Amino acid sequence: MINNVSVHIEYKVKSTDTYRYEMIMENVLDLLTEFGAKKVQWFVSSRENNVYIEKFELPTESHYYALKRLRVSNERITFSELNQCLEGGIQNISFWALKKCS
Repeated sequence: MINNVSVHIEYKVKSTDTYRYEMIMENVLDLLTEFGAKKVQWFVSSRENNVYIEKFELPTESHYYALKRLRVSNERITFSELNQCLEGGIQNISFWALKKCS
């Protein structure tokens, strides 16, 4: 049985790099599906300027940990391009993996 994990990623984008960030995110969203992400959604906060949230499901916790490791490294150019657009860089990305209670 596959136990889907709901993933939430949050970070703040530099106000001077919003356009560049949104262009990079087109590639990031495509790449997420290659990693098995389903129900991918992308939001901007209505309460806090330039705070973005990604939400999607992954098949397993192992997928989550592998993707998290890639998102904060320079292994994938698509993910590493985000580094310059984010306040504090990719090290300031907040990750949550949520599993449904039985």
